[in-house]
Amino acid sequence: MREKNRDKPQNQNRLNIISKIFSNFFCIVFIFLNYTFCKPPDVLAQFVENHLIIVESKMKNSPKLWLDIKEGYSRQKIIFFSNLIMDSLDTGLSGYHAAIRYIPKIDSLRKVALSSGEFEYLIKKKTKLNSRENYFSTSIE
Repeated sequence: MREKNRDKPQNQNRLNIISKIFSNFFCIVFIFLNYTFCKPPDVLAQFVENHLIIVESKMKNSPKLWLDIKEGYSRQKIIFFSNLIMDSLDTGLSGYHAAIRYIPKIDSLRKVALSSGEFEYLIKKKTKLNSRENYFSTSIE
């Protein structure tokens, strides 16, 4: 009877040791797999995205945004362009390429929006003819 009671603690110790070995093994494997499949964060992409969010919020905070004047038109263009860049960052554009290619363009667009002077529409305006057109004419001229 006493021998059976002595075997039980030994069996429990063996089970505890085996469970500790397996748990340690799985923890080590889990940590190893995390390090092999993870990639370092792209700090420059985060910087570019934060910069574009700030630019977009500054451009949206103007009462002239929806007016058909140079400043409103340019602000809308900047907001649209910054949204395009943020979407391309989400789809795989690196932060380095976005910073090199698009940040200077955004800054130049901001300078254009805040400066005074003439501005050009993307849509070409038709020149007004001095003569009237005859819509019922059958001749081709």
